[in-house]
Amino acid sequence: NSCQEAQDDVGVDLRAGRVYISANENMIIEYGAHYLLYGGEHAQAVSTRVWPRHEALKHLKTIGRPTVFICDVPLSLIGDGGLTPYAATALSWFLGEKLSDPIVGDFGEEALCIHADLPPDAILGHYHPKRVRDPFNGLVWVNA
Repeated sequence: NSCQEAQDDVGVDLRAGRVYISANENMIIEYGAHYLLYGGEHAQAVSTRVWPRHEALKHLKTIGRPTVFICDVPLSLIGDGGLTPYAATALSWFLGEKLSDPIVGDFGEEALCIHADLPPDAILGHYHPKRVRDPFNGLVWVNA
């Protein structure tokens, strides 16, 4: 399979017009670092159609550098349908952190999907984490 054939096969239906965000950057670094190390599902799906999975992941890991963006997302982009359940989950996580209660504080895999472009001025900054937990390698900490 060529890269173009793989891209055509995967398509962009589930990718176009969406930005995913999380209010808890530690969850990304500790449990969602596959996005930081290997790219999104689209990149992974395309690459596994070109190479066997272990080779695809090896190649993807050499591209770019894990980056966390700090954003101030306008609430108008989120809307009530996404904001209310997300706020409840975030509040539970915050209270769990303050109360040192791991059950209440489990923020899980929550993420918001924005169906619009994020304005450039919403990006406040970024950093490159030094270490992340690789979920495709038993959640071991790896240098990023």
